[in-house]
Amino acid sequence: MLKLKRLAWAVPLAAVASLVNVPLVSADNGVTCDSSAGNCFVAAEAPGSSGGTSSPNGGRGSRSNGGQASGSLSGTVGCEARSDGARGQMCLAAPSIGGGAPAPPSPAEVAQQAVELLPLGAPDIRLAPPSSGLVGVPVWMWVHTSEETWGPISRTASVRGVSVTATAQASRVVWDMGDGTTVTCHGPGTPYTPDQGAKPSPDCGHNYTAPSTSHPQGRYRITATTHWSIRWSGSASGSDAMARTSTASLAVGEAQALTQ
Repeated sequence: MLKLKRLAWAVPLAAVASLVNVPLVSADNGVTCDSSAGNCFVAAEAPGSSGGTSSPNGGRGSRSNGGQASGSLSGTVGCEARSDGARGQMCLAAPSIGGGAPAPPSPAEVAQQAVELLPLGAPDIRLAPPSSGLVGVPVWMWVHTSEETWGPISRTASVRGVSVTATAQASRVVWDMGDGTTVTCHGPGTPYTPDQGAKPSPDCGHNYTAPSTSHPQGRYRITATTHWSIRWSGSASGSDAMARTSTASLAVGEAQALTQ
């Protein structure tokens, strides 16, 4: 079986009949076959003007003036082994009248463009205490919410009559607290206010049990990852998921007892 090679082909309308069962043996036929490698290569000339010299396939075309034919067929040409044992056969598949508009993209392709338009931001980390705390004292974590950091946010892509709208909404934040502990918060978290005192966060908090002195720069490195759910609708429907990450740090010390 000859290895299949494909490329775009354009020929005058009058030459369509000659595209089937043409021996693939001579460069003069616009085709060459490499017997050692078992490959066929189709060499197509640009259609010539009416009145040009005859092409090897019987159509009217000129190899010298490069003129344009009044009509042409476009398609895909492939080389395959012939059933009668000859070297090959040339076939024209899925013809279309040349010069037509390109086919519209698939809905999935437009959906991908809509998703890429979404300006999903990394989490805007907030901590209380903001820079240093104490062992055993509750730490509050939350994400400052905006359209870009929490959603919902939508963008629409339209390409040649195919339109898809993608909408993203954050669903949870996974916090790596730097001490080997991971906290998953199903929401942005509750902002701390001074009247809360030393109370723990109602939905997104952590207590450190050891100081951060043994960590780089004496601080715990905190990583927050927001997980987004994305859905699209219109000419296509479907879903996807994305994540965005940012970091912060917190120094944690030990409370010192005062003695008289």
